[in-house]
Amino acid sequence: MSCRYNGVWLGLVLLLAACREAPHPETVHLPESHCESGVCSTQTDERRVTLRFLAQPNPLQPFAFVVSLQGFAEGDVKAIQVAFRMQGMDMGRNLYRLQPVAEGYTGRAVLPICTSGRSDWIAEVRIETPDKRYVAPFGFEVKR
Repeated sequence: MSCRYNGVWLGLVLLLAACREAPHPETVHLPESHCESGVCSTQTDERRVTLRFLAQPNPLQPFAFVVSLQGFAEGDVKAIQVAFRMQGMDMGRNLYRLQPVAEGYTGRAVLPICTSGRSDWIAEVRIETPDKRYVAPFGFEVKR
């Protein structure tokens, strides 16, 4: 009888060990940049991230954007997302997964209206590679 219980405990321990989360990759924060004329760019060492709005972002209106990368090895990017947020203000979850295109990665977003009247946003580009996560924040203004 005790061998049976030992087997159950061993199985449970092995199951819990298998469910353990993988370690998070190191996060590299690139310098914040402000968008001028719909284009913003930042870099660290040999890596450069550029965000380009294809139309002026306005609340409640869909807009498209493209992210281009330089200095990342071909095929090294596992995923790329853009999170839109306001500093010190909860604007809900505004996270968009980008799709690869010839000029980089593209996405479409719709931003909510800030009830306090603010128009300052941060587009946080998140790039996942096998060993690191890169975060590039870009400040921009929406028209109201």
